[in-house]
Amino acid sequence: MKQTKSKVLSLLGIIAGMFAVAFVMASCKTEISIPTHTVTYSSAHGSVPEAISVEENTALSEGQLPALSDDNASFAGWYLGTSKVEPGYVVNADLALTARWEFTVAYSSQYGTAPEAINVEENSVLSAEQLPELTDDAAVFKGWYAGDTKAVPGEYQATNNVTLTARWSQLATITYHSKFGTVPESFELERNQTLTSEKVAAPADCSPYTFLGWFNSEDDDHNGTGEQINAGLTITNNTDLYAKWKTATLSFTTEYGSTPASIKKYTGEKISETEIPAMTTDSYTFAGWFDGSTKLTSDYSVTDDVTFTARWTATVSYHSKFGVAPQSFARELKQTLTAEDFPVVDCSPYTFLGWFDSEDGDHNGTGTQINAGLEINDNIDLYAKWGTATVSFSTEYDTNPASIKKYTGEKISGTEIPVLTTDGYTFGGWFNGSTKLIADYTVAADVTFNAKWTVNTYTITFDANGGTGESYSQTVTYGTTVNLNANRFTRDGWSFIGWNKVSDGSGTAYLNKANFAVTDASDITLYAQWDPNATASTVANMIKSMTKSGTIAVKGIISNATISEINSALAELRKNNSNILVSLDLSMTTGITKFDGFYSCENLKSITIPNGVTSIGDGAFEYCFGLTSVSIPNGVTSIGKQAFRSCSKLTSIEIPSSVRYIGAEAFRDCSKLADVTFTDEESSWKYNDNGRVVTIGRINATQLTKTYVYHNLYK
Repeated sequence: MKQTKSKVLSLLGIIAGMFAVAFVMASCKTEISIPTHTVTYSSAHGSVPEAISVEENTALSEGQLPALSDDNASFAGWYLGTSKVEPGYVVNADLALTARWEFTVAYSSQYGTAPEAINVEENSVLSAEQLPELTDDAAVFKGWYAGDTKAVPGEYQATNNVTLTARWSQLATITYHSKFGTVPESFELERNQTLTSEKVAAPADCSPYTFLGWFNSEDDDHNGTGEQINAGLTITNNTDLYAKWKTATLSFTTEYGSTPASIKKYTGEKISETEIPAMTTDSYTFAGWFDGSTKLTSDYSVTDDVTFTARWTATVSYHSKFGVAPQSFARELKQTLTAEDFPVVDCSPYTFLGWFDSEDGDHNGTGTQINAGLEINDNIDLYAKWGTATVSFSTEYDTNPASIKKYTGEKISGTEIPVLTTDGYTFGGWFNGSTKLIADYTVAADVTFNAKWTVNTYTITFDANGGTGESYSQTVTYGTTVNLNANRFTRDGWSFIGWNKVSDGSGTAYLNKANFAVTDASDITLYAQWDPNATASTVANMIKSMTKSGTIAVKGIISNATISEINSALAELRKNNSNILVSLDLSMTTGITKFDGFYSCENLKSITIPNGVTSIGDGAFEYCFGLTSVSIPNGVTSIGKQAFRSCSKLTSIEIPSSVRYIGAEAFRDCSKLADVTFTDEESSWKYNDNGRVVTIGRINATQLTKTYVYHNLYK
């Protein structure tokens, strides 16, 4: 209110002054000099403005009273003494303005509830209300501090923005932890106090364990670790004390198998059965863990670090083909075998020779003989060795059989006696002098047996092979050479030219009464070989002169003219004697490729068409009513129309794979034709032009493209 009244009076004064000046200026033309005043500024914070000069009675503007700023305080205005100077203030004397500031006092506390921040004027002293005492169950309040300076009510002045921190005096809890013994009771101690010796004493009732002190942490087994806690330690916080107990390590070492992990135990503690490592290895038997002569067993008390060594035993095993082998036994490694470890096996009639380190394929001892004094460094297998003898074989013929190794006193079985076979001889057994090797022969020593042989005899049978005459034979001895018996066979239209081991003459040939080496260890058949009497120039006359049915084989070159002559000769023979049937074998002829055949030759019984023929003409065998057999060579590609029409006695025919065309009605009226075999593996019958399935009895022109066998076409 005072300031407002002052402002009003100042304003009235300014107005009165203005009127006075105006009156003077109006009434007096004399120039008046206006005095000036200096305005200076001062401040403990911020950037201080430069001093200014103003005329007397000048009202200060906002720009002449600038607001200052500082990070550590809040600007409160410009003051003249205790009065705040506001814009509009009239200067009538030099002014010394001082900036006044406000500070923020904030509070921070670990405990209790800190007050809200407050603003205070510069140089003001904080009161007890502004420095309140706090309370908390966990600590005792010791006052407010700016850094290390305690803010005392009625004395402390804020010179900057400041945060006051509450200080407390705290109680720390000391807690004990121990794996063994009776754990001491926890207790509280004011912070920054020190531990006394009685507070770090050993737990009670901890025998037989050895207490090493209290430490500030523990391991996974709840044993003290880290730094040791001793009397005199200043307590600044809750503290856990962990009892540390002396430990000892049981280590293990082994020459075989994998070394077990060591065991950490507390001194005075005992080993349990399950903690003792069990060892296995493919070679040896585990005998236990030893420290010198002390064996590790359950209830072993640990007193200090110790290493136990594995002991192993090896097995000495006996093996014998005969008798009863001694019982195997175990003995510790590095010991030696004694004479008692090599017992004699008594097994009559066999001869025991000692114990050896290996065995042969028959389980008899071999290798190096083992005797007393051998150091045991591994499992040992001892093999009984028995006396043996060899039965050998020798033969003049065939290959000598492998010898037989037998144990002396052992018998030969019947299946062990070799049975020999060789071409031309009969095996008579094995002999050593007059002694024949038979089953149950007892082997006493090495012996050789010789084979006994008897030479064989065989029969040569002579076959007429198309000729006539009674069969006969000849007995011969293997390995000899004989003269063959003379030929006794005949054949119409053919000449005998010798013998052959194959009926078609493709084997070994022999002349009549030739020398014959008996090298085949079997009976032999020799086939008579015949040479046709007919040629192209003689065949027609031979047909005309036939007096009975038979076969005429023709050799050499023929022509279609010759075929015509044969046709005429067959017709003439038919006219003179209709009962004579002729079989023609033209397979040994050459010269024609198209075979026009024998039209209407009723007395033609069979025909073998020449090998060079590629086509059978139209009607080639039409109306050959007596034809029962036809041999068509592979190479024929076409069969003409009506080629076999009305061959009513023809029962079967084989069409070679080379045939690709069969003419219309080629087999018409072949009423007895029951079996037709097509040998082409990639052919088939197609439908004829009328869409009907092709038949053999009524063939229309078609192509052969697949193998089929037709049976009983007229049933």
